[in-house]
Amino acid sequence: MRFITPVFSHFLSRVLVLIALLASTSTYAVTPTQAQIEQFKRLPKQQQEAIARQYGIDMSVLSGNTAASAETMVVTETIASRSLEKNAENERTIERTAAKTLDTTTLSDKQEEKVVQQKLEQFGYELFAGSPSTFAPVTDIPVSMDYVVGPGDTVQVQLYGKENSQLQLAVNREGQINFPNIGPLNLAGMSFAEMKTFLQDTVARQMIGVKASITLGELRSIRVFVLGDAHRPGSYTVSSLSTITNALFVSGGITKIGSLRNIQLKRKGEVIAAMDLYDLLLKGDTRDDRRLLPGDVIFIPPIGKTVGVAGEVKRPAIYELKNEKTAEELVNLAGGYLATAYPQASRIERIDSNGNRTLLDIDLTNSAMLNTVPHNGDVLQIFSVLEKMENVVLLKGHVNRPGGFAWKKGLRLSDIVSGYEDLLPSPELRIGVIVRESEQERNLQVAYFSPKQALHLPKSAHDPLLNARDTVLLFGANQPRADLLRQILDQLKQQVSYHEPAAIVSIQGHARFGGEYPYQPGMMLRDVLNAAGGLSLEADLQYALLVRRAHNKSRILVEQIGLSEEVLDKTVLHAGDTLLTFGVQESREAILKPVVEQLTAQANDKEPMQLVSVEGSVRFPGTYPLTNNMQVEDLLVAAGGYVEKAYNQSAEITRTKVETGTLRKIYKRLQLDLTDPLALGVTLDSRDQLFVKSIPNWSESAAITISGEVRFPGVYPIYKGDSLYDVLQRAGGLTSYGYAPGAVFTREELRLQEEKRLQELRDRLAGDILKTQLSMQNDVSADEKKVSSMQEVAQAQALLAQLDTTKAVGRMVIDLQRVLKGEDSYLIDVKDGDRLYVPQQNNAVTIIGEVQYPTSQHYIKGKSHKDYLSLSGGLTTKADDERVYIVKADGSVKLPSTGFLFFPGAGEVVDPGDTIVVPLDTDRVNQRILWRDMSQIFYQIALGAAAVGSF
Repeated sequence: MRFITPVFSHFLSRVLVLIALLASTSTYAVTPTQAQIEQFKRLPKQQQEAIARQYGIDMSVLSGNTAASAETMVVTETIASRSLEKNAENERTIERTAAKTLDTTTLSDKQEEKVVQQKLEQFGYELFAGSPSTFAPVTDIPVSMDYVVGPGDTVQVQLYGKENSQLQLAVNREGQINFPNIGPLNLAGMSFAEMKTFLQDTVARQMIGVKASITLGELRSIRVFVLGDAHRPGSYTVSSLSTITNALFVSGGITKIGSLRNIQLKRKGEVIAAMDLYDLLLKGDTRDDRRLLPGDVIFIPPIGKTVGVAGEVKRPAIYELKNEKTAEELVNLAGGYLATAYPQASRIERIDSNGNRTLLDIDLTNSAMLNTVPHNGDVLQIFSVLEKMENVVLLKGHVNRPGGFAWKKGLRLSDIVSGYEDLLPSPELRIGVIVRESEQERNLQVAYFSPKQALHLPKSAHDPLLNARDTVLLFGANQPRADLLRQILDQLKQQVSYHEPAAIVSIQGHARFGGEYPYQPGMMLRDVLNAAGGLSLEADLQYALLVRRAHNKSRILVEQIGLSEEVLDKTVLHAGDTLLTFGVQESREAILKPVVEQLTAQANDKEPMQLVSVEGSVRFPGTYPLTNNMQVEDLLVAAGGYVEKAYNQSAEITRTKVETGTLRKIYKRLQLDLTDPLALGVTLDSRDQLFVKSIPNWSESAAITISGEVRFPGVYPIYKGDSLYDVLQRAGGLTSYGYAPGAVFTREELRLQEEKRLQELRDRLAGDILKTQLSMQNDVSADEKKVSSMQEVAQAQALLAQLDTTKAVGRMVIDLQRVLKGEDSYLIDVKDGDRLYVPQQNNAVTIIGEVQYPTSQHYIKGKSHKDYLSLSGGLTTKADDERVYIVKADGSVKLPSTGFLFFPGAGEVVDPGDTIVVPLDTDRVNQRILWRDMSQIFYQIALGAAAVGSF
């Protein structure tokens, strides 16, 4: 461009001014106007970039779409969290100092931890928790009449009357406006009110018939400084309507080491105003928030004296003091007391002149102490009232309206529970609990009462008087009591001392709701039973144990009692007692185990073990505690009495003693006739063993099952000496269809023996298979031999799998035909669990094992076993032709006589129901595998199982 016009020269000069302005201040503090940005955007792009590079300006600042000029910008309500500077830790010094004064000390009251551990923050600084994130025009803010018009302001003139027009007149640098048809007018130094009057008068004089309405349009921007302990000190361009607080917000606020109470406004080096932000924050007073002029300095000095207020005040915080000189004024600064405050118990934590921390107790209800002068760094702690309620009674448990009731002198239970309609369905009416605090120590005490009598006899001695802070517990008849009593029991356990056990008793065993219960001095055994809901239906009323613990000696004493009505009403309990109850049909061992272990542990050379035992024909044999003056009769009661087979005419006591501390030997045996009262009254000693004999030849009920082809099959009771012949006679003998040679007789004890032997053989076979597999891995013989061995092992594993599924039968081979004849030489005694099955005649012969086609053939009279083998296709190549055997129908095994050629024998005659077994040739297999025994057992058991399958 060779020539520069005047217009372009003026335009370029304004752009250069803009660039210089941007370069001289931070981009945060100065924002260009929209007109300046539009001028810059009219430049060619290359020139824009060149200017931006020269002055280090971000193009996004100049190319953005700012909606309004900075001259009319103020901070809006949108606040973003301000970032912390490097010295932010120093700003927290005051808060950390106050926090140290609130640390828990060794003498602090645990109930007031919420006060002494309260975190205090400096008051007022949260006002500047963020910095402005957006700016918006304030064209809608009215201008006050004392506003001083200056360069950069825009005057809006509305002419009406003879001539109507609207003018936008800018105040230039000389403070003048160029008024059309009138000329330049000087407005510099005029207030807004003076300007309006001047312009209206001028228009009226020089423009006949025309009147003017004057107002201000866009206002100028001014440059101010925010210095001192501001978050971002520096120079800022703000609206000419801005005040001190506007500038503080623009600068990000005040750091925590800056003062909120002495913010100074300086103009031309002199302090013309001081602002206390506490007036704004606490009173809403903005009188000191002065409007700013160009060049004003807002100076923030360091914070002054600070004092913390913690606890039960409305605004606990750290406050900067100005004119406050007493503790009363300090409390007022914190907003006053909360309703829960207890100012009588207040204190000041202070650093004295020697640098030591100390405490000063003050009563803020005392006028003299209200005038206590706070020192720099003090923390005033105001505690709360104790978290307890006075003059109330609490009702809990099985009631319709649980909760608190106002207490008054003479209040009774019937005043808060007037009738059964106040109780839930199925209440426990035998017993209730009143929990009461002692007046001085505040320890818990309990008192039991009868809700039934209290409701039936109100205002009587049975209707208990209540004290303030009592808690009344009422139970449900069918509900556990543990949850309702848990908190009380925990507190009672905390009241334990060396000489005084916890005021708790317990009941275990066959109570409906066994467990721990509060103890009341003078408490009877019936009380704890009622508290536990009574005994269960299975409870033994003849035998119970009262275990009493010597608290500071870790020892127990055991007393045997019955649970008769007389005992329940006369037995007085002590704190720490435990009642053990037992069932009439259940063993006592589990309930007695802890007691027996404790008695064993506390035995020593001076006190022998306090245990005795009973064995033999009693219901619950075992070991029992030796109680004071315990007799034989007491031990029999403890053991549940005799069983049916007991021979009470003969019993014995084995008594032992320890001599010289090392030798234990039998002292003597006492023979007793338990039908003699004198024998039942024999006193027992430590370690005595009572043995109750059984009636000679006593036998429990036994039976044998007869089924199949008998006249009267069924289960027949038997006695010792009964024979199978006798039972068959009772059963009417065999029917005409009965096949005696095929009868199957099994016995339980034989089945158990077979099962044991089967398991042993399973284990041996598994071991032999494993050994064979290991030897095959180390065998270097030909491949064909290895393949053969592998096949044999596979066959052995298949047999093992069959044995795993084989069940023992317990069959005993008998000749039922001889039994039916009643031969004296062939009498078979029967035992409990024996079973006899008489089948119909089986007109089939079964061939199993190593034959071509294992099957069953129809019986043909006169046929030999080799005939049946031929009918099954003959033997396989793996058959052991020398060990073919026949299992007869009665279970006996018969080996055919030795013959010649292919078959072993000349041909053994086979009977109906027989089974021909061709075993595997085990000689062809590695001898470490016991196949022969296994296969034989397997076949025999399989046959027996098949025979009894129809039982």
